[in-house]
Amino acid sequence: MDQELISYFEAHFRESSQQIAAFREETKNRFEQMGGEIKHMGGRIDEMGGRITQMETRLDRVEEGVRHNGVQIEGLRDQVQLVAEGYSGIEERLQTLRVDMEAGFKEVRASVRLPFEHLDGRLRVLEDLSRVRGNLGENPL
Repeated sequence: MDQELISYFEAHFRESSQQIAAFREETKNRFEQMGGEIKHMGGRIDEMGGRITQMETRLDRVEEGVRHNGVQIEGLRDQVQLVAEGYSGIEERLQTLRVDMEAGFKEVRASVRLPFEHLDGRLRVLEDLSRVRGNLGENPL
């Protein structure tokens, strides 16, 4: 081969080797940079995992609180139902008592009417007698 051609190929191969070495170095640097970024992202992912764990813990506490409140509300609902039933029973008993008392008062009025009418008549007789005696000038008693 011609010396000039050999020189050309050697120069060309040298240049290609230098370009390949430069590409290798650049690729190596990029991989190292990406490795650092991946480690940084891994740290961020771990941090986010910790935050998610905290949020899950909070959510568990909130859910437990909601369940606890639901149990308390159900208990209160039962107690309100008992109070309402008790009130209804008391209202019925009061109504029965009113009816019974009204009947009792009517009975008492009926039983004392006749004696009061007789007493009233006797009192009128005495008042009339007292008035007549007072008019006559006598002692009314």
